[in-house]
Amino acid sequence: IYFCGKCQLSDELAKVISADKIINIECDDFDKIQGFGFNEIVPKDDSIGELYICSKKKASKLKELINLVNSGESDLEGRMERYLEFAALIVFVCGGPVKDVFKILRDHKLRHKYIGDIPKELNERMAEYVEELLEIDEISKAAETKGEVIGTKQGYISAILSRVHRLKENSYIEAMLKKDCTDNINLIDEMQQGKLICIRMKDTMFSTQAEKDIYVCYWIVKVWASLQKRFNDIDEDKLIQTVILIDELSQVKNCELYLKGMLSQMPKYKTKLILSCHHLEQINVIQKEMKSAMCSYTFIAGSNKKNFQAMKEEFEDKGYELEDLLHLKRYHSLNLLAYEGGYWAGITKLPAPIK
Repeated sequence: IYFCGKCQLSDELAKVISADKIINIECDDFDKIQGFGFNEIVPKDDSIGELYICSKKKASKLKELINLVNSGESDLEGRMERYLEFAALIVFVCGGPVKDVFKILRDHKLRHKYIGDIPKELNERMAEYVEELLEIDEISKAAETKGEVIGTKQGYISAILSRVHRLKENSYIEAMLKKDCTDNINLIDEMQQGKLICIRMKDTMFSTQAEKDIYVCYWIVKVWASLQKRFNDIDEDKLIQTVILIDELSQVKNCELYLKGMLSQMPKYKTKLILSCHHLEQINVIQKEMKSAMCSYTFIAGSNKKNFQAMKEEFEDKGYELEDLLHLKRYHSLNLLAYEGGYWAGITKLPAPIK
């Protein structure tokens, strides 16, 4: 997942990996832009039960994402969170796109059309969700139209719409929302083929760091949803080891917070996370969780001495001091690698960059 500069890191990786093993998702190409949604979460069969389960999962992931679209605010207030989730569930059981989730919250006519289109086999299961969502209906009090639905109580959904507006502030997300997911890459299929999937987001795509954070959060939520779906659908012994590589995570703080919550779960899904940064203080939100999860560390020559201080106890327990880091030769690294028995520490020679 690349969002720094012109995505040079993915270009470097492409030099050492066969072209047929690389999939580039060029996020700034409007002609090839991916639709906004969770197309990997599809029913395993044609049963109504599977449709319902997948729709619930997609609704949950959309709710997670919208809660990440904030500027230091807390999650949506409970009632609004429920309205969002129930609107998403209604749209998804009817096979609708994400953009319609936001539309039915605003547009009472479309809302009632979707409610009328709910598969009859799901009417009983969906009844309580429909009933609660109908609380946002604006009912006429005028004598000639008394009792009719004439609009939506905007105050009931204002915080949701505010976050949707933040989504659409970025031109590329706005374009993704207008496109369906028919031609989207299926991340699960490509993971299982052992492909390098480069999600390339050039710096020029974003006017603010907040826009970048929102965009990266979308992809992280989508990747995590795909890993969970893959784990549910494929025998564990057939899961291909997957690595998520992120450079400069410190630029996207809400994304860092989200990753913190899933870090300890990753091994179960046969997934590893590799983070690269200038110093560990940049990722202080996730660093404590990394330490408790027994993550491995590689400090290359020239690394900030504060990195050593953060893991001082572990290094000194293995006989290494700060001087060992400060006097590393070029293309060498001081490592603290986790394994079943604890940590192994040592200095290794690294290959020189490919020219």
